[in-house]
Amino acid sequence: MFDRWIVLNFAVQIAFDAAIYVFLGPKAFVYLAASFFFSVGLHPLGARWIQEHYDVWMRRKYPQLPLERYADGAIVHCRTEAEAREVRAALAARMEECRLELHPEKTKVVYRKDDDRRGSMAGAV
Repeated sequence: MFDRWIVLNFAVQIAFDAAIYVFLGPKAFVYLAASFFFSVGLHPLGARWIQEHYDVWMRRKYPQLPLERYADGAIVHCRTEAEAREVRAALAARMEECRLELHPEKTKVVYRKDDDRRGSMAGAV
């Protein structure tokens, strides 16, 4: 699991942090540690939590529907337009329970045509 490069990297980081603390003081060390969290930002961490929650909810509520998730969005493949509208409404209600909302311009039902679809519209949310 840990090879020598990981151990060396860890040792160098600890030595560097210790040098900052010794030569520049505790305020500089706190500034360095705090700047890490602000440089990473809390938004990606929050987004990741929301995505995991969304995946679990979708698997529980709609296990039969294929789901493709992207960096900041997802596609749910539904068999009919009615099913797509039902999923969209359920998702909007779930987001509201979590004090979130779907983006009104980005969340839509679209038709995805392929050779197997003839007649009724199939949708994706």
